[in-house]
Amino acid sequence: MSDEITSFNCPKCGYDILTHKDSNYNPRKRLTELKLARNKKLNRLLTETLNLIKENVPSDNSVAKEYYFMRDIQQFPDNVVRIGIHKFLEGHHQYDGKGFNYLKSIIKYTETNKERQYQLEQKKLGKLPKPQRKGDIDE
Repeated sequence: MSDEITSFNCPKCGYDILTHKDSNYNPRKRLTELKLARNKKLNRLLTETLNLIKENVPSDNSVAKEYYFMRDIQQFPDNVVRIGIHKFLEGHHQYDGKGFNYLKSIIKYTETNKERQYQLEQKKLGKLPKPQRKGDIDE
């Protein structure tokens, strides 16, 4: 048996380091594929948010970081991603220097804690009253 390594795959993205050259690796192409998997409205919201992050957080202004962010959130459904983006934008976190990793963690915890968040929201804001029928109201 030979001790020669013939392939070495990245556990996250499956990129084979030994068989591909660096010139063949194109994160822009993979980023486009990830964006096409989402719906049109979410893509518009994502693009606006990612541009805000890239303008205000200089360390996150690269195609590779944008690709890694999109790759990491591809497992979450569209509605969870939309809720996470709205929470990020409401807090104006992009102006505090918080970028892709912070947004990714908001999306992740929105998915994992959604039932508890719903309970706490009901406790904080209260429930809506039950609608009354016209015949039940005494005049």
